[in-house]
Amino acid sequence: MIPPPSADGRPLRVLMTLHMVAQPELGAAQPQLALAEEFRALGSEVEIFDMRAAFPRLSRSRHTYLLPMREWFARGACRFLRREGRRFDVVDALQGDIPRPKAALGYRGLLVARSVGMDAPYAEFDRRLRARLPPARGLARLKNFARERLMRTVRTGPVPLVAQSFAAADLVNVPIPDEREWVRRHYRLDTPCLVQPFGLTPARHRALADAAAPDSVRAAAPVVAFVGSWDERKGSAEWPEILRRVRGEVPAARFRFLGAIQTRADVCRGLGVPETAEHVEVVSRFPAAELPARLGDATLGAFPSHLEGFGIAVIEMMAARLPVVAFNAPGASTTLAAFAKELLVPAGDAASFAARIVALLRAAPRRAALGEACRQAAGDYSWPRIARETLAAYREALARLPRA
Repeated sequence: MIPPPSADGRPLRVLMTLHMVAQPELGAAQPQLALAEEFRALGSEVEIFDMRAAFPRLSRSRHTYLLPMREWFARGACRFLRREGRRFDVVDALQGDIPRPKAALGYRGLLVARSVGMDAPYAEFDRRLRARLPPARGLARLKNFARERLMRTVRTGPVPLVAQSFAAADLVNVPIPDEREWVRRHYRLDTPCLVQPFGLTPARHRALADAAAPDSVRAAAPVVAFVGSWDERKGSAEWPEILRRVRGEVPAARFRFLGAIQTRADVCRGLGVPETAEHVEVVSRFPAAELPARLGDATLGAFPSHLEGFGIAVIEMMAARLPVVAFNAPGASTTLAAFAKELLVPAGDAASFAARIVALLRAAPRRAALGEACRQAAGDYSWPRIARETLAAYREALARLPRA
């Protein structure tokens, strides 16, 4: 019989599974890859089982995660765990990856189901959004049907697969308290749930803070920065009113959209401004290393997102000494909790959002103090600290496992 893994102080042997190609450019892969590096720095052994390991011939493209292969990957991950599980103390598996009970796989270590943005809330947001839109007809209706099927099997995954993985786990790891409540309420599980946020490396913190211009420079030409894709979940429906109201009060204000994915023409069309508008800057894509410089002269951050698994962009803007006005919604409600009265407004309330931006643009001393407070608060979201706390929680959970 294979002995159970030790929960003593020796380095842990960790397997991380993720149903995509393990590349940091893919946002969903970043948390586990960052933790893997920190775990190794702390002496643990970490192995990655990703799409390339499961399907070497089919995973040459980094976009393989877009293919409807979640169930196929889960089967491959379960086979790997059944064959190699004895080598690992902990399996840190992305939601849906290990949907079978440990007993069926012959695994006796700690099985963790990890969320980097829970599938079901995103699917619910998409359903609410479609319900608000006028009924589609003709080709648009066919496109919506195809999109719904694709989202069900790819982005949101087969929901039963995700629920099964949570039920099979010894521990669920989520990044925000909202998701812990979702696990309890939606999946009706009493599985222990660890809330561990995402973070930045010390080098990333320093780069963002060091690139920040003095507030006198930032105030001279006010720039409101947004980091994120241009879509309904991240506030594209509210942005036209926000921009119009802010410009009506502060005509010199400019808006910078970083990482929009969409083209400048698409963003300007959504904002209702000419593509030649000088007060709108759109950077569709850029290397992550350029973000400190692109935020350096910004005056204020804005994040009208309705739902985030965590919202690392908020932490990055905070680290750049920017106060960030945001909707009081999952994600920002956690990272900006200490600044709720000054920076959070009701979700969907574009008028209040714009008014808060205007007030901060006009209050230079308070804005500078708030920006420094945000920088200090962002320091709490540090990958080295998060890694230490996560390993400690895993050791504690290992110690509670039955030794039969």
